[in-house]
Amino acid sequence: MDRLQSWTQQIKTMLAQGEKRHLLITGSRGAGKTTLLEHLLQEGLLDGAEHAGVCSYAVRDNGGYATKVMLRDRCTGQEQPMAYGDGKGKPKADREVLDHFGTQALCRAAEASGSWAAVDEVGFLESASESYCAALVELFNHKRVAAVLRKANLPLICSLLKRSDALVFDLDEQQQTIK
Repeated sequence: MDRLQSWTQQIKTMLAQGEKRHLLITGSRGAGKTTLLEHLLQEGLLDGAEHAGVCSYAVRDNGGYATKVMLRDRCTGQEQPMAYGDGKGKPKADREVLDHFGTQALCRAAEASGSWAAVDEVGFLESASESYCAALVELFNHKRVAAVLRKANLPLICSLLKRSDALVFDLDEQQQTIK
């Protein structure tokens, strides 16, 4: 059984126990967080999440630096740039996009059919918008949420990781058990 299938089976078993409502996938950069979330969606384990929530991805230049970070609304398929990079360091968040487009996308996810919403990913950019952060936390009150969390000591991420109703699946820890 390959790593993705093994992780999927572990998550399926843990969620079936019914003690945890949400799934938080964390790990270092490149650990496979997004790949695992997409696999769970393809396997049909997160009812409705393929059409509820948000997805972000970086557009990179030839040197590998993020020139912008796009935010896609899983409900509508619409995208907007939520951050811009200067080609040298971390991208800078566009608070206006997070305040309006991002917050609306999360509100739509709360109202979408199905029991799950998917959020990929939560990192430092989202902290630029109080309304986005509030809408994300509120989403947890309306849906079961499967979220990819960047490993970072940020208030939003720390508060999500402390939720007693969330299964935290740390890919770094999972890698250690394989070795």
